[in-house]
Amino acid sequence: MKNMGLNNWGNVAFMSVLGHILAFILIWNPAFAGLTIVIWTGAAFIAAGIGVILISLGLRKLKNFPGNLSDELKKLIEAIKAEYHGAVNK
Repeated sequence: MKNMGLNNWGNVAFMSVLGHILAFILIWNPAFAGLTIVIWTGAAFIAAGIGVILISLGLRKLKNFPGNLSDELKKLIEAIKAEYHGAVNK
């Protein structure tokens, strides 16, 4: 997402890291996790869900991106694709 120029890639990265931290807390301290397993599991699912929602919103923006390109740029991209496929198929 960062390579495609989307601005909210940091939010996705943060939510992913948060989900991993919550999951490792469950693994690292089983006694504590046993007392609060429902809360920690719910928090991990919520963090993962928010991350997936942010990714889907970013992918929706990327889906509409090719429609904003000029015809000249589209022709150049197609020429590069044809050259690439010709080189790979040799």
